[in-house]
Amino acid sequence: MRKSLIFWALWLFGAFLLYFFVGTKPTLVLLILSVSVPALGILLGFLAARKIEVFLEVPPNIQKGLAATCRIRLKNPSPIPLSRVLINIKFHNQLIDDDHILPVNLSVMPKSEAYAAFHLASRYCGQVVSSVEGVGVFDLFGIFPFPKTVAAEGKTLILPETFVPEINLTATSALLEDSDAYSPYQKGWDVTETFQIRDYVEGDSPKQIHWKLTQKYDQLIVRDPSLPLVRSLLIFWERTVPSAQTAPKVLDTLAEVAVSLSQTLMENDIPHHIAWNHPLTGQCFVYQIEDENALYENISRMLAAPYQKGAVSGIDSYLKIMGDQEFQHVAYLSSYLPPEVMNLSGSGKTVALICSEEEIAAGESENLSLYAFTPEDYREAIFSIDL
Repeated sequence: MRKSLIFWALWLFGAFLLYFFVGTKPTLVLLILSVSVPALGILLGFLAARKIEVFLEVPPNIQKGLAATCRIRLKNPSPIPLSRVLINIKFHNQLIDDDHILPVNLSVMPKSEAYAAFHLASRYCGQVVSSVEGVGVFDLFGIFPFPKTVAAEGKTLILPETFVPEINLTATSALLEDSDAYSPYQKGWDVTETFQIRDYVEGDSPKQIHWKLTQKYDQLIVRDPSLPLVRSLLIFWERTVPSAQTAPKVLDTLAEVAVSLSQTLMENDIPHHIAWNHPLTGQCFVYQIEDENALYENISRMLAAPYQKGAVSGIDSYLKIMGDQEFQHVAYLSSYLPPEVMNLSGSGKTVALICSEEEIAAGESENLSLYAFTPEDYREAIFSIDL
């Protein structure tokens, strides 16, 4: 734009000098055309800019580390050709609060459409909002850009690379005392109550064999454990970080661990709750995960909530909502260990899963177990978790 404007100014200056010193009719015509033709182009560009439309086409989700082809569509309903339309596309990862701008140049004929393809990829999971940050419509000579506000937006969920940790869930005495109601529809993990009696099938654990009935009927009979209908297990994903310089790969790792834990629990038919705080609003969200559909519905919510530096953890926000409704098993995911973490489970057990680039010593007390890991070794460090 600046080069075109400078060139036009020099051209006008030269045409004016030529007419001033020569003073002939052709030089006058040249001067008039040098002013009127670009001015007409500028007017037409202004009129066309008012009518253009921009559309973004992005996929609903992609796997982290992979690239997806997206498309931007420019519609020109006017009878005026546009030699250059500059569209700035902004990509914002809501989880790690990261922005990236991609400029796209298009030209479009009258009453037609133009397309441009671009690739969307991210090293980190999260919800990426793609939006048109600004549009500049240039006249035919590229002298002046006319800004156009366009409300075009699309959301893409960058899915984490999940893994399958071994989760050892042991019923605590407090949990067994409160578990007086069991699911009539789904087997669970509480071996103190029988869900159903059935014939043995390959793959059943020997611990499930009902030896008295096996001897009575002279064939292997097993019993499935019941599923307690209590608030037994909570995954709390802390979104407050102690430093604004917390590495994105740490935040990304915590997201993968949170989703992997929930997914593994569902694969083992263990319903649970998952919670996270929203540092910007002070809210805390708690959702019950009873099946895979509930998990997938909440993944986009989880990956859209941002991290934020703060002095107070999200535990206080959680306790204000849940009050004295305690969970007997709590998995606390964070980049640091706040002192109020012991308030999460009350008389139950809290397992703190802390991800940091610095080495943190693992430890265990009466009601708290600490697993420390880095973005590089997390799959090995928490391959087996005792909840």
